[in-house]
Amino acid sequence: MAELPRFKGYTIDYRLGEFRRMQPDPDGVMECIPFDRYVGQQLLYEHIIQLYDELLAANHALIPYFMDEFGPLS
Repeated sequence: MAELPRFKGYTIDYRLGEFRRMQPDPDGVMECIPFDRYVGQQLLYEHIIQLYDELLAANHALIPYFMDEFGPLS
């Protein structure tokens, strides 16, 4: 079974469209924030920005490799 991604202490369930977090109290209450709530939209936006930044960083790391292999792009 694949592990669900995490962001800011929440587990992200894209299939159900929500962020979830287990509270560390004795009751073990689970906090669920749907993507369509305002807080969920804020978290989702921040998560997408983080993913985009990671993708850009990975692409920038590959540019020297492609320049060596294929030369400058025109």
